[in-house]
Amino acid sequence: MPSWGIRLSARGGGEVRSARLFMAMAFTAAAWLTAAQAHDLALNVSQPVYRPGDVIDVTAHVTNTKGQPTNLSLDVLLRDQRSKVAPTLVSHDLSLAGGESKSIQLFLLPVDQRYYSGPYVVQASLIEGRFVVCQAEATFQIEGAPEDMAFEIILSRDPSASKRASVFIKNEKVYLAYDCDVQGPAISAWLNLPDGSKRQITLPCNVTAKQAGSYSIQLNVSKDGYRPLTIVKYFAVLEQDPVLLQSQREASNLSLAIARDQIQQGQMVELHGFVLPAHADANVTLSYVKQGITSAERTVATDDDGRFSDSFRPPEPGDWVVWASWNGDSNHLGGKSNEIRFTVQPSILEGKLIWAIIGILAILLVAVAVGGLRRQRR
Repeated sequence: MPSWGIRLSARGGGEVRSARLFMAMAFTAAAWLTAAQAHDLALNVSQPVYRPGDVIDVTAHVTNTKGQPTNLSLDVLLRDQRSKVAPTLVSHDLSLAGGESKSIQLFLLPVDQRYYSGPYVVQASLIEGRFVVCQAEATFQIEGAPEDMAFEIILSRDPSASKRASVFIKNEKVYLAYDCDVQGPAISAWLNLPDGSKRQITLPCNVTAKQAGSYSIQLNVSKDGYRPLTIVKYFAVLEQDPVLLQSQREASNLSLAIARDQIQQGQMVELHGFVLPAHADANVTLSYVKQGITSAERTVATDDDGRFSDSFRPPEPGDWVVWASWNGDSNHLGGKSNEIRFTVQPSILEGKLIWAIIGILAILLVAVAVGGLRRQRR
């Protein structure tokens, strides 16, 4: 033995350290094997398949097969194998006499809205000291649990939702729609206005932003077999666009139509049209022109859908021209509508009066002529 010690010293400290490390690992392995053979661990799941309303019931059975008391820790993890549900971890401390067995209630969990359909696994580790001495695993399925549905609120300046937006200008039309991966969901929707009032809406729809400030849309979405959703989406309405340049403003269109293009003098000419994109309370000017001279300019306001109308009584008969125009706003250029021609015919009463006067004059002329002939004969 002394010669072995001298040989190790002669070969250097590196081999001494290696020998010590090897011996430590050997003792550790021996201790782990001894502990691993000393305990039993089993998991029990009450049923292989659970459905909504059932209770997930999982127990563990631990046995100390050694002939002496021991202190153990039991760590248990319940997880969804699709990783859609947050895992649940529990830990228990155990003191078992030699040969003692113990049953432990690990989970009593109702299958509610937290759980999805699919496979689940329970994994347990029995720890003695610093070593995992025994492991066990059990699996089960959940069926019939509600699934997720994807739902998105869409805000746009146009009905086709080609340009989505979250900031609008006062009196601009806001188009609200949605996109959902499930057909026919039940939707309850409310629009909250800047003044604190709220009103129920039905999607898809459009609203006119008559107030500047912050708006919000709150939705409750439900469908059998799917998880209900509560969604809130915000958008802002400005008095005017603070940065939009004249060259960046979008074009607008005005349309104009007439009810009748021929009327009698004294009757009203009826006109209606649209401003597109729709603007509420936009001032539209209608110019009525006869023989190149503007006879009247009338200003009307659009409604929430951008519609306007006017009734005008032309003061005299003849051929007339009318068109509509507006100056635009902070995000749309102004524009002019098509020109519409119409004719105002003299009134029937006026025509009859003229013919009556002509007839009377004709009679008078005939009477005068007849009287002159009679005087000549005498």
